[in-house]
Amino acid sequence: MIKVWGPNLTETGWGPELEEHLIGPSLITNQNGHSVILLGGRTADQNLPQKNIYRLTCTIPGCTWEKLTVSLEHPLYHFVALTVPSHMLPNFTCDGK
Repeated sequence: MIKVWGPNLTETGWGPELEEHLIGPSLITNQNGHSVILLGGRTADQNLPQKNIYRLTCTIPGCTWEKLTVSLEHPLYHFVALTVPSHMLPNFTCDGK
């Protein structure tokens, strides 16, 4: 489970469970800061590295996880992920060129 902090950092609660228990995923916020992205990890029961990407979105009724249709190129766990503003990478393209 993930600990979710309210916007004023005084309210906390436990977020919803994922469909699988993961160890060592990385978490980042999306560009607008309205959701959390969970990347990779390894399954707790079979110790298998994962390529899955999930998005945690919270609204008034509660929070939900959504498994995205995109995935990591390679399975990863215990790694660092961070967001970089697009203006800092003016020549970057998704194909890596």
